[in-house]
Amino acid sequence: MFHNNLTNRLKEHLRDAGISEEKINEHLVILTQPIQKSLIQVEQEELLKIGQKVQQDKNQLKLFLELFKKFKEGEVTKYGFKTHSKKYEELFEQEAGKIKERIGPEIYKLLEKHYLKYFYMRYLFTEKQGIYSFDHYLKELVRLVVSGDLEKKYQEMQQEFKVGVRKRNALIKKLKIKGGWRKIFDAFGNFMITKIYRRYAQIFAIYQMEAILREIGRRLGLSLMQVKFMLPQEVGAALLKSRLDKKEIKKRTKLCVYYAEKERDVVFTGEKAKRLAESVREKGAEEVSEIKGQCGCVGKAKGAVRIVINPEDMEKMRKGDILVSIATNPDLVSAMKKAAAIVTEQGGVTSHAAIVARELRIPCVIGTKIATKVLKDGDIVEVDANHGVVKIIK
Repeated sequence: MFHNNLTNRLKEHLRDAGISEEKINEHLVILTQPIQKSLIQVEQEELLKIGQKVQQDKNQLKLFLELFKKFKEGEVTKYGFKTHSKKYEELFEQEAGKIKERIGPEIYKLLEKHYLKYFYMRYLFTEKQGIYSFDHYLKELVRLVVSGDLEKKYQEMQQEFKVGVRKRNALIKKLKIKGGWRKIFDAFGNFMITKIYRRYAQIFAIYQMEAILREIGRRLGLSLMQVKFMLPQEVGAALLKSRLDKKEIKKRTKLCVYYAEKERDVVFTGEKAKRLAESVREKGAEEVSEIKGQCGCVGKAKGAVRIVINPEDMEKMRKGDILVSIATNPDLVSAMKKAAAIVTEQGGVTSHAAIVARELRIPCVIGTKIATKVLKDGDIVEVDANHGVVKIIK
């Protein structure tokens, strides 16, 4: 599914230019630095600017500080649950909602605009996750406001971005990268930006489709989940010609295998689906002392492993842990911010994990294929992203 053909070709070009193996990944990260900000950065900066306005207003700042006293990380144990646990987040959000009427009109209007622009970002693939509420963004604003001088943080972010672009331009000039190769390196950076926009566009489209799918379900006497197990041509036949096999659809919701090639697709259910699923199921990985992948962002780190696949897993994260996942998504960013390094099974240099790691400036190893199968919570590992290696210490 994932290939490193382009990345490997770019590395080969750098070798031909006389770059040592020790510097290959570092140079590749610099040369593929986007010259535009990702939607992740844009959203963060927009919320940060609202936070600056809160810090500039003594009364508003006092209001936010009083609320956060209840949710300081060191005091969370008093409530009997962990930071980022579902219970913790729900209570924090609930308490944040209580101060809405006391927020100044300008700040409220800005935060409402922010909420209406990004609320759908939680809606990953199914309706189960839901959407972000206004209170969620108020909660995140509280966290941001108490984190330090936001004016200073904003200026540092701008400076870091400018330095990254300057480094890229200087290296391009030094290595005399021109013509087609310059276009390829430029395109690589653009891929990183457009992939994030593509992902958010997918999420927004899936959210918008829910109302249509619910109406299809109402007309056919099916649940939303059952409608999602129908093929496009089946939906048309059911609505226009009243051809619908409800028993087959229900079977699919229990277990099914979807196979497609060119203009043909088929869905297998029952025993046949079980056999097919078993035939392609990955076998358990053998015991290894190190895992190899690709460099998503250079650097080294050592820490305890935390397997984080879903938002429910984020409560395990502590600052300085090594976040290990199959592949990261926008709903895991709050946990990624705590990580000393990120390790994933899937993805390449333009993956979500690599992009976020670069913005957080933490080591990242991607495309390991077996990380979540070999590692377990609590394992101590050493991440050498410069060489794409994760060593298991104990």
